[in-house]
Amino acid sequence: MGKLYLDNGYPNIDYIWDSASNFVTVTSSRGTGKTYGVAKRAVEIARNGGGKFVWLRRWGTQILKARTPVGNPFARLNKDMGWNVQAFSLSADMVAFYEAAQNKRGKIAPDGGLLGVGTSLSALANVRGMDFSGFDTIVFDEYIPLTTERTLANEFTAFLDFYETVNRNRELQGLAPVKALLLGNANQLANPYYIGWDFMSTAIKMIRGKQMIYRTPDGSRAMIILQDSPISRRKMQTGLYKNAPQDFIEMAINNAFYVDPTRVASRPLIEFEYLCTIGTIGMYRHKSRREFYICRAAQKTRAYDPQGFGLEQWRKRYGLMKTLYFENYLTFDSYDTELIFRGYLGMI
Repeated sequence: MGKLYLDNGYPNIDYIWDSASNFVTVTSSRGTGKTYGVAKRAVEIARNGGGKFVWLRRWGTQILKARTPVGNPFARLNKDMGWNVQAFSLSADMVAFYEAAQNKRGKIAPDGGLLGVGTSLSALANVRGMDFSGFDTIVFDEYIPLTTERTLANEFTAFLDFYETVNRNRELQGLAPVKALLLGNANQLANPYYIGWDFMSTAIKMIRGKQMIYRTPDGSRAMIILQDSPISRRKMQTGLYKNAPQDFIEMAINNAFYVDPTRVASRPLIEFEYLCTIGTIGMYRHKSRREFYICRAAQKTRAYDPQGFGLEQWRKRYGLMKTLYFENYLTFDSYDTELIFRGYLGMI
């Protein structure tokens, strides 16, 4: 824990930042300092002549709020550091971040070089042709959606497409890759990124075993789940959490993800007949009763690609599975299998 937290209880942003070369996801309870610390380092790098940053949100309406005093992601840093980082409109779905000052006309205007830009995944089509060669960092704020928030269609693929737009072929040219830091709260365990990176079962094991960091063998990606935050323990003594229901406390303080009701059980495959495979998941139908078993016993015959045309073919042929799911005719071998299957059905 010592490496991930500083002596004052806040996250060790330098250690987190350098924990992987390409992607670092940081999930924690609310108000622990992860966004503040990452934003501070991103601005400091840009202010000191380093690479600029992209501040990313899911929806365009979210990023445009950065132009308002209450929506500016650097408002607290401006107060604490004596800065005046403000957002200025670049287009209908993009803002530019500059140090700002009052000009001769009495208006707030950029004062110095560009620090970064803000945009959204929903604006991907409008940024594909842009030159991001001077940008070294992507900060995706609130990458895990609220339980009440809808996601983009094929969001994980859209994020990877956005990363490719910014990164281009840097590694092929012998340059360091763009660093993407994805910051979120423990809202939905069934989120597009845990599913897309096939991280579900690992995340569950980490939470149960109090493990806080996972790295891919090649060091390109680190998945961090901050637990037992010293700041969260102090917040328990504040008025809000003395008056909050337990489920809110579990999510906001204890970093507990929302988990849907589930139907997980072990079934003997000998009682089922094989239907098809989608990705790494096999679908089986019971020989004598109306039950379907979805498990990690994939086969090579009647196999569908879980992306693109293959996924569309599978959905067209097995679209009834969504109805059967809601009618409780589907059983799964694990919770992460269930979540991945729901993703294939377009339910996440």
